[in-house]
Amino acid sequence: MNITKTLNDFLKVLSLWEKALEDYQAEHLKIKAEQGGWTLGQLYNHLIGSALNFHIKEMEKCLASEEGRNRSKNVKGFMSFNILHGFPPVKISVPPSEEYTPAEEENPGELANGLKQVRGGMEQMAVLLKEKKKSGKTAHPALGYLNAREWFRLVEMHYRHHLRQKESFDEVIKLKAEQNG
Repeated sequence: MNITKTLNDFLKVLSLWEKALEDYQAEHLKIKAEQGGWTLGQLYNHLIGSALNFHIKEMEKCLASEEGRNRSKNVKGFMSFNILHGFPPVKISVPPSEEYTPAEEENPGELANGLKQVRGGMEQMAVLLKEKKKSGKTAHPALGYLNAREWFRLVEMHYRHHLRQKESFDEVIKLKAEQNG
């Protein structure tokens, strides 16, 4: 896996999220694209929180130990990384919970700062991944065991996966603007 290419792919997707955030107004962050779904602000918090509090931490664990290195991805993991090169184009739903449901966010500046932290974290991890070739593996709840490079790639795959959801929000925002027009 080419770390530089993965980082560049991630930065391209991240820039789409950053640019869109510049165009959103605070009221847009409260919009839900579907009944019972997350708000746009929650979607941004999900992307930021999963990268900073889960994916990057798993990369660090993998680089700190060679434990689990003989473990494998499961079928979903194999398909996502080797066949689809991303997540399947299906909606993935999990029941609302305090642990998983992202916090509401109405401040675009807070989200922009979060995205900057993700950018910095990914750039730092790219340097570490280029320096350190050996990696342990840690378990992903849906994909099986991933090494540090796979966790790194997963961040880009995750941000790209949620672009479809972002498009739904953009359609709702456009419709509301036309109605108020």
